[in-house]
Amino acid sequence: MVYKELTETSVRLPANFTGKRFMTIIALNHAMESSKPVCSDGITRDISPAIIRNLTLEHAVWTETIICQNGQPYLLQSNLQKVPLHNTTACLKICKSRTDTIVADFLTTHISGSKDTDISDFLCRHLSLYTNETIVYMPNDHVVLNWEVEELGSQIEDFYVGLGLDATEKDSTSLVNYISTDRKPYFKHRHEAIGSDELFFVFIKTVNKAGLSNIATLGPILIDETPPRYKYIPRVTIALDTIVFAWESDTFYDDEQTSQIEQLMFQFGRLFFISIKECMFICECNLVLHKINTFLQPLGHDERVSSPLLEWRLESSSPCPPYTGGCFKYALNRLQNQDTGDGLLFYINIHIYNNAGHFTSIRTETFQLPSRYPPGHGYVLDLDPEMVNTSTDIAVHFTEHSMCAGWMGFKHREQLSLEVGIGLDRTTADVVPFQSTSEMTRICLNSSSIGNGKVYFFIVKASCSGGTTISASNGVRIYDDK
Repeated sequence: MVYKELTETSVRLPANFTGKRFMTIIALNHAMESSKPVCSDGITRDISPAIIRNLTLEHAVWTETIICQNGQPYLLQSNLQKVPLHNTTACLKICKSRTDTIVADFLTTHISGSKDTDISDFLCRHLSLYTNETIVYMPNDHVVLNWEVEELGSQIEDFYVGLGLDATEKDSTSLVNYISTDRKPYFKHRHEAIGSDELFFVFIKTVNKAGLSNIATLGPILIDETPPRYKYIPRVTIALDTIVFAWESDTFYDDEQTSQIEQLMFQFGRLFFISIKECMFICECNLVLHKINTFLQPLGHDERVSSPLLEWRLESSSPCPPYTGGCFKYALNRLQNQDTGDGLLFYINIHIYNNAGHFTSIRTETFQLPSRYPPGHGYVLDLDPEMVNTSTDIAVHFTEHSMCAGWMGFKHREQLSLEVGIGLDRTTADVVPFQSTSEMTRICLNSSSIGNGKVYFFIVKASCSGGTTISASNGVRIYDDK
């Protein structure tokens, strides 16, 4: 509290205080009688500028990274929000070896999205650390900013926003001079002069009534108005019980984006073929008989979704050697459960996203799934080596060291792999071991192991991706023709 006597109508006092103070004046006459005290409405000494908080740039995206603020690790999400991480060993190691970045102070903190210990540790081990060179991508040149301000007793005089080509231009911006927002905590501007290969920075200046200012800098920012591109569409492969789609680091790319493509959305689909009979049945059920001629055209097909819309992200994916770009995998049995056994054709719709949010859609070539079913049952007939072109099953013949057989059945949609052999029972080829053959209906085998007086069984093994079926003849006895 300061007292001062004066005879003038004004007074000057040292402002060696902080916060708000009030002045009280009492007038005295010559008889030393005092007037009623009169108080001012208060004055605040402001020694700190207001601070920008919860800054957002509409439609802006950047690569997810780890950022540190006061030694605390955060996940810097692609939407320019930060999420607290646990102080795991990996996270603490990052933040102890790096200095804080100013950008962390004015970004929104999304507390409800905080990660548990395991996820925090995984992210700190696999994500890179934020740097001042981390690019913010925008899909167009509409700059829409929103923010809040932490005043700490300050009274805001105004906000100003400017655009520059370098982070050092905060005092004198080169693209757009500082523009007043009329004390509004938002800013909208379209700047058509910025090229798609030109980095720029946004500067937001807060000025309080004490004339103190603070500047928040966001950037570098790149406007990317074109979708990503691709060199070719990789083929779908099937490895054991997994469907794999893999690509190299330069298969998908973006002309403006220097970093690797980081996001894919994908969905499996299948072609469903419609037969003429089905079409006619639909027409009759709906009494649209006059349209029957419309359906009696060459067979067509319909497309049906076979999976949810799924997402692949670079930062959360595991390496996929030998591919340098990445891959995603999908359980084979999830699609096999939808296959009726007729060999449906499947495909993948893939949407390739760049960091600005633009995407390009591609579709893979169709592919068939390995069958869940082995070949159907087969029928094997013993044939007379002297009359091999007939289809009469025999029980005996007189040609030593030779057996012939024909077969039918083994129905399956895939091309079969056939093996033939001869045995003393219907399951084991212990006389003539199994051998591959390209013959599809009949064959003769010659071997000194095939003697007279015994009953031999001709065995056919048919194999496909769904398994193996073994069928045998009912046996033939060989006699000496003498």
